[in-house]
Amino acid sequence: FYQFEHVASAKLFKDRYRQALDEMVLGGGEVGRLVAEANVAFALNMRVFEELDVKGGVVGAKVRHVGEALAYYDRYIVEERRKCSNERGGIRSFSLLKRSASEEAKCPFGFK
Repeated sequence: FYQFEHVASAKLFKDRYRQALDEMVLGGGEVGRLVAEANVAFALNMRVFEELDVKGGVVGAKVRHVGEALAYYDRYIVEERRKCSNERGGIRSFSLLKRSASEEAKCPFGFK
């Protein structure tokens, strides 16, 4: 079904991946952002299967609008901004809501 040329052992890769997730240390805002992003990924994955159903001619199949998937993250951002504006007259930083300029997304397993 899948083949990754730089992954010698799928089991070892999955075990290391799960271990890295288990060992993550996240701050309060990061947890919410991570959950929101995971929900978006889950909803986008559902859309892939919906598209396959439509392409396969499944009766009644339809593909939900991408905005429905992105709404999970959008709702999180709106709620965090509301919290920020309520705390200390809006002084709280939005740093957890966006990547810093120096922060680069990297695979924790050495893949590029």
